[in-house]
Amino acid sequence: MSSSSQYSSNLGVFRAIIVGWLVVNVPAIVIIGSSLLIAAAIEPQAWWLFLSVGFILGWTWWSKSVPR
Repeated sequence: MSSSSQYSSNLGVFRAIIVGWLVVNVPAIVIIGSSLLIAAAIEPQAWWLFLSVGFILGWTWWSKSVPR
C-alpha cells in the first residue's frame, strides 16, 4: 500500500468518525440541554423531571441513529 492511499484511508476513517459523532451525539446532547433550558424557563424546581424526559428523548435519538 502506498503512503498516499494509506493517508486517504486514514482521512476517510477520521472523517467517518467525525461525521458519525456529529450526526449521533451532538443532537442527543442538544436534546438534553434544551430540555434543561425549557425547565429553567417553565419550572426551575422541576429540573430533574425535564432532565429525565430529555435523557429519554436523547437516548431514543441515539439508539435510533447509531445503526445508520
